[in-house]
Amino acid sequence: MSKSKIDRPWFNQLHEAVKTEGSYEPKRVIPHFEEYLTQGESEEVRNFLTWLVDNKRAFGWNLPDVFYEYLVETGQADGGRKHGR
Repeated sequence: MSKSKIDRPWFNQLHEAVKTEGSYEPKRVIPHFEEYLTQGESEEVRNFLTWLVDNKRAFGWNLPDVFYEYLVETGQADGGRKHGR
């Protein structure tokens, strides 16, 4: 998975919800756009926001980069390394 290709359909909605709430707390942010998410997307957003809070991280324009870091740290991306699969 390439860092430059990270994109999710909910990135803009998440960015706006975080700006509105002034928080990364999942319980405050997700209700702003949860009705537009699939169950899998909702879980992905909730897990990402929880990771942000637990790791005292934030994002702005760099949301794709921070999300990629989350994927790498949680074992969902290889960080550019090849795994010989």
